[in-house]
Amino acid sequence: MGALIPFFGSGIENEGLRRAAADFEKAARTARGLALGSGYPAELRLDKKQFQLHGFRAASDAGTEPELVEQTFLIGNATAWKVRTWLRPAWRTPDEERWVFQPSGLVEPLTVRFLRGDAYVEFGFNPLTGETEEEKYYFP
Repeated sequence: MGALIPFFGSGIENEGLRRAAADFEKAARTARGLALGSGYPAELRLDKKQFQLHGFRAASDAGTEPELVEQTFLIGNATAWKVRTWLRPAWRTPDEERWVFQPSGLVEPLTVRFLRGDAYVEFGFNPLTGETEEEKYYFP
């Protein structure tokens, strides 16, 4: 019974880390879909303790304006995160940055890493598809 407590505790401890990474991956897929579907760029606005999806859903009727879509995802207090791009390859905490998805489907290559202690979840996104192409996990 004693061996289950540390394992179970570690699983609960890393749940926020897993959730933040899953939310980011979902938001990236949604942003790309909005950009492709509406013909307008969509973006993820990245900040120290949150990221926000911002885009437009295609108008359902001709002649009407597209619908604004915004959703904010908070990064938990015990979870930190870092980003890097091809042009800025050093890991950094995002500070009022924007990751833009073009209607053509192109996006700047981005790698994100969510951290909690020594544990981390990392995703690298493909510049042509905006989809996750590389994943790394470490849960000590």
